[in-house]
Amino acid sequence: MAALKITHYAEAGIPVMKLEGKINIDEGSVILREAIDDYLYNRGTKQLIIEMGNLYYADSSGIGEIFTGLSRGKKAGCRIVYANIAKKIIDLLTITKLLTVLEVYPSVQEAARSFK
Repeated sequence: MAALKITHYAEAGIPVMKLEGKINIDEGSVILREAIDDYLYNRGTKQLIIEMGNLYYADSSGIGEIFTGLSRGKKAGCRIVYANIAKKIIDLLTITKLLTVLEVYPSVQEAARSFK
């Protein structure tokens, strides 16, 4: 399995982090935390979309990092939304009840429109 890869782009002026691969305790969770922190603390981002359509695996630390990223975002005054989540990850988020606290959109375009 490939490690977590993050690409960055913008949709309608909103920064997007596209996650690909897996988030696990070995390295993916640290990579995700550092990328979110870069947006929150170095760039001062107040709106962020995290796209997870190509994320195919997350262990408990990965799921935990998704949630802590949301919490850190709120504390920093940043609204983080999630888009295009892979079915496997949706299932994990449903089981852990995190799907009820995350703001999720079927596509990046719909997520970007939610900021208007």
